[in-house]
Formats: sequence, C-alpha cells, structure tokens
Amino acid sequence: AHQTDSGWLGLDDQQNGDCYWSKYPVMFALRQYYEATGNSSVLPAMFKFLHTAHQRMFTIPLGETWSGARWQDLVLTVHWLLDYHSNGEEQFLWDLAETLHEQGFDWKGWYTGPDFPKTSADKATLYTHGVNNGQALKSGGVWYRQSHNKSDWDSSYQRIKTLDTYHGQASGIFACDEHLAGTMPSRGTELCTVVEAMFSYEVLFGIQGDIMFAERAEQLGFNALPATITSDMWAHQYLQQDNEINAIHSDDHIWVFDGPDSTLYGLAPNYGCCTANFNQGWPKLTQNTVMVSPDGNSFVISIYAPVSIEYKGTVISIDTNYPFNETVMVNAKCTETKTLIFRIPSWTNTATVRINTYTPYPVTSGDLHNIQCNGEIKVTLHFPMTIRVQRRYNNAAAIYRGPLLYSLEIMEEFKELKSYEFKSKDYQVTPGTPWNYAIHLTNDSQPEIDLKFVNIGWMEGTVPFSIAGAPSKIMATGRIVDSWG
Repeated sequence: AHQTDSGWLGLDDQQNGDCYWSKYPVMFALRQYYEATGNSSVLPAMFKFLHTAHQRMFTIPLGETWSGARWQDLVLTVHWLLDYHSNGEEQFLWDLAETLHEQGFDWKGWYTGPDFPKTSADKATLYTHGVNNGQALKSGGVWYRQSHNKSDWDSSYQRIKTLDTYHGQASGIFACDEHLAGTMPSRGTELCTVVEAMFSYEVLFGIQGDIMFAERAEQLGFNALPATITSDMWAHQYLQQDNEINAIHSDDHIWVFDGPDSTLYGLAPNYGCCTANFNQGWPKLTQNTVMVSPDGNSFVISIYAPVSIEYKGTVISIDTNYPFNETVMVNAKCTETKTLIFRIPSWTNTATVRINTYTPYPVTSGDLHNIQCNGEIKVTLHFPMTIRVQRRYNNAAAIYRGPLLYSLEIMEEFKELKSYEFKSKDYQVTPGTPWNYAIHLTNDSQPEIDLKFVNIGWMEGTVPFSIAGAPSKIMATGRIVDSWG
C-alpha cells in the first residue's frame, strides 16, 4: 500500500539527493522483519525499491546530503541481500553498492584529511555532524567486504583513535553537541549518536572480529545509553554530559549547536529524532549478543547478557547478572559438532573457563576462546573485575570496574514541566544532594588503596541502571570543594 508501481517506498516529494536516506532505515526494518518472521514477501518489495532508486541515482546522485553521508547503511542491506537472497541479481546488487560508495562521502579521507577538527568544530557541516560520524564508524569495515582493500579495514581503527583523541569521553562515546565538540564533557553528546555508534561497533565486530569493537558496543550500552534515559524509559535527553549536575532549561548554555532544552528529560527535548531512534539501542545490542558464522558451524558469544537463542538445532542459553557480576554461565545443546567462541574481555587479567564439572583453566584476556560442542555442555566463565582509574579532561579521574563507569551518587529532584498523552512528561532534574566532591586518590595505578568495591547484589523487581536498583557501588573518601560551583 505504501509502494508505488515504480517501486518507490513512501512519499516521493523530494527531487534531490536527500530523497533516498529515509528509505535506508526502512530497508533495515524490512530485513529485521524477515529475520524475525521468515515472511519472504518483503524481498520483492526491497528489490523493486532498490532498482528504481539505483536508476534514479544516475540523474539525482546522493551528493552532499544525508543520503551521501549515510551510504554505508544502504550498502549493509545490499550486502545482506547478496549474502542470503541475491535472487540471481548478484551483478545488480554489486553495481548498486559500487554506486553508493562512489557517490557517498569519503569518510576514510575525512578522518585523515586536514579538515577534520582537532578541537570543537567551528562550522557545522554534514561531515562534522555527530550522528553521521557515529554511523560512519562502520563504513570502512562495511566497504572492505567488497573492496578487500586493507586500507578500508585499517581505517576502522584509525577513525576510532582519531575520535577518541580529539573528542573522546569517559563513557566511550565522543562529544558532539550536534557537531564534533572536543574533549570537554560539558559540551555533551546527542543520544542518537550513542545508539548509532553502538550499532556501528556491532557491525564492525561481525565483519572484522576484533573484540575491541564488541567491547566498545558494550561500553556504550552499559554506560552512555542508560545514563541519558530515565529508568522507566519514558523520558530521555537530547544531549548527555559525562559530568552533568543539572538537566534544566538553560538559555545560557555551554553547548553550541543545540537549543536550551537539550539536557531536559522528556518526550522530545530539542528535537524529535532521538525519540524515534534511542529505542533501537538495546534491542540491536541484544540481537548481536550471539553471532553465527556464514557456514552455521560457529557461534560467537560477543556480548554477555541473559538471552536464549535457537538456530537450526543448536540451543544456547546465557545465565548471568553481568556486568554487575563476574560470572557467566552458558548452557548449549548441539545436535552436531559446533564451535562456541567466547569473547574474553581485555580488562580482566585472570579470567578462567570451566567446562561442565572439570577444573577451571586460565584463558587469555582480550582474545576469543574456542570450545567444541557436541551434545550438551555447560561453560562457566569467570571474569574478575578490578577498579581502574583513567585521567580525562582537566585531569579529572574516571573510575571504572569491568565494563562499567562509576559516578557520584547524586539524589535526583524531578520537577514536571509538561505532560503529554499516556505517561509522557518533560522534566527538569536538579541535584538533591551535594555534587561538588573531590575524591582522594593516592596512586592511580593502585586505586584499591582508596576505592572499595561493594557488591549489593541484583534486587528482583528493580531497574539495575538506576539509583534505587544499582547492584554495586564503589566507596571512596572525598571532600566538598566549596569554591566549585
């Protein structure tokens, strides 16, 4: 009903390069619908649209538009069709991907070129746009599948290093108050950037197999994402700040490119894109907890979370309270020999694996560990977590344990500003307890001298990413700095 006779999907009201981009997420949705239901009726609709879009690109190219900036997202769909549902149209799909790459942004050149801002961007372009960069993180890996050019593979690492160096934040994301904003945490990061970067890292792990990418997706999913939504997920921010103490309407704000309501929690503060987009973050992370090799013989447990999957006779169930607990138990049933591949986090030094009731044995951190499964098997993984200190902007100390970033517990005072249908409301949030503490650290390389981990434990019925439900905390000694604030 929403596809024209020519194959176009939805409204056809733009006669410029921007006409394609809104269809990229539609292609993702149709792909995921097929994967969830097996309903093959979506495949002809996808091909019909891609044919008419490709034909149009010769007269209306992508250009300097959202479509050009996000070309890699449509290439992902094209490659998925090539892999699993080519329908005898391999050459067409290959040529379409080539056209998208040729007409799309040169992201590889952007991160090595002279125009990349090494401080806050002084002008707003589609290249400096934060969400575009979050999506562009994966373009090198995506295109490597077709180019087999090692420079595309290597560029995945180079662009992450560049963003970390000049715009990196403690939560694992980069600063972008709409546009790249330097390392100062007060400038903030748009929520859409977080979920798009998460997805990029998940895609990169699936293509390149380096556990660094999975760890980056996990870091964002366990830190940056929950920090910018309320525990009931009915309100969110547009901009999150790693050092935030107020979420208020602020006419006199330090961020540059977004409006005064950007840090409020609400239905659609500043702009409505995050309202539609943030919901994909955790579902896609969950979807990528277990990945299957193309031949169906290997299963990679990339993200640890309590999930169960069944794939062509192989059943895998993960039981864990990770990242709040150090133990992960995996039960698998394989009707024929399969390889189970486990991600061993880089931050753990004494990880062990136990198969069934045998004696645990040590495994190498920062690596993938293989175990053969034929029949039923129980694998218990233990990832000891230690406290780590990392110095950030203005020599501020970021405190980590395992994959989690810890922050000062500040009681929140919510004030309702506006209400909408259902349970939606806009809030300002201000501190109900002091925030201006300095903690005592004797030696950053020996944080256990001053910082003590407290395991509260998972509390049934509570949200773990909340003050009331947090399963763990770190105790520290500190003092209020009267001159601060």
